[in-house]
Amino acid sequence: MSRKAIFFCALMVAVASPIWAGNGHLLHGIGPVNSSMGGAGVGLPTDAITAVYTNPALLTQLEGWQVDFGVELFQDAPEVRSTGPVFDKSVGGNSRSNHPIVGFVTRTNEADTDSGVIPAFGWSYNPPNSPFAYGFGLLGFAAFRTDWPGNENDAAFQPQPFGYGRTHTDLVITKIPLAVGYQVNDKLSLGFALNVFRGTFGVSPFPVAPADCSTTYGGFRNEVADPNIDPTDAYCYYPPASQQVEAWAFTPQVGLFWQINSTWSFGFNYLAPQSFSEYEWNAIHANPALTNYAEERSFGEDVDGPPSWTAGFGIRPNPKLQIAIDAKFVEYTSTDGFKGQFFDPQTRILRGIGWDDIWIAMIGVQYEASPKLTVRGGLNFNDTPITSERVFQSLGTPSTFQEHYTFGLGIKASPKLTINLAAYYTPRDEVSGQFLSYEGHVDGTEFAISDEIKSVLAGFEWHF
Repeated sequence: MSRKAIFFCALMVAVASPIWAGNGHLLHGIGPVNSSMGGAGVGLPTDAITAVYTNPALLTQLEGWQVDFGVELFQDAPEVRSTGPVFDKSVGGNSRSNHPIVGFVTRTNEADTDSGVIPAFGWSYNPPNSPFAYGFGLLGFAAFRTDWPGNENDAAFQPQPFGYGRTHTDLVITKIPLAVGYQVNDKLSLGFALNVFRGTFGVSPFPVAPADCSTTYGGFRNEVADPNIDPTDAYCYYPPASQQVEAWAFTPQVGLFWQINSTWSFGFNYLAPQSFSEYEWNAIHANPALTNYAEERSFGEDVDGPPSWTAGFGIRPNPKLQIAIDAKFVEYTSTDGFKGQFFDPQTRILRGIGWDDIWIAMIGVQYEASPKLTVRGGLNFNDTPITSERVFQSLGTPSTFQEHYTFGLGIKASPKLTINLAAYYTPRDEVSGQFLSYEGHVDGTEFAISDEIKSVLAGFEWHF
């Protein structure tokens, strides 16, 4: 049975649709148990998914063989509200300044995002009379996605070279932990995991690659590309990179679990930076005025994962009630792809999206209402990594979320099988600022992004 279960979950991870995140680009929780408790649990043993995700030392606190499945169905709703210049594109010429501004237009643009599916699988084995315990997982871990339709009368999404046109982003990170826990004594356990991360990434247009710039507009293949062109008054097109390409990272994770007394326990976890191999795309030159239009080009980009530190307490006031309280720090300011905060004026390259580090506070409660029913609830509060000064750079990564309200049930169907259900709501939060160009912020403009999530989860937990 366990081999069939492992194959089934591997298949689910392989075919899963893109996922969305809640704490920066990270999921606030994984699986119906951890998610329904607000993502808390680094110091409170609950299930195999939570152990291989939050703290491998918790594996020593689970009994025997355990297999957990989970699936999440969610719907997000990214939205952009902008006030910015729309240009008269009917006028040709040899300078961008020849195109008069028609006016400053205010519009709201909603991304075309379908519902998504997030799989989760966790396995643990704690042999009797052994200090070692083992775990494995296949986890949807982190992501962002947008699909903004183009619009002639939208300052941000008017066609290139005056705006971005239709804009699509899609980053999906899967975590595959291979974990072991070691029980030092009755109170102290240590844990280690080697995590294999697989990322897939696609962006169009791609502002991190050098733009194709020309001095003329409206012509077709009538100008030779000049690498020394002044981009401040040129017509520049970013290339497409919408096809998803993959990258890999191998990252250690260490954890600690300390049973202070019968009521209190403490957990700590450190996940090292995820240094991914370079994402590499085959694309084309995108400026129709250049003689190399539609010719092949290639480029690459490093988008890594941030290190994180989590500490928390587990509290058991009585045999039926368990409480988890965690705090987590995620360091984006040292992470390639997220750090940096400006356009390069010489190449028109976006040098990072300028995300800040974030703190996350989590609390989860689990109450055994009867021998067959467990009720769960949780809260998750975090800083958004997006600041008003750099909101325009997060057009493709609108992680504005700051609160998660979670709820769940555990239904004991048999002595070995528990059905876990959960739901959460992330209300719409908005971050606003100004348009950003290679010369700096654009006066008289406004650019605001927001998002919300509604999600339901279901899963099964087997003990054997």
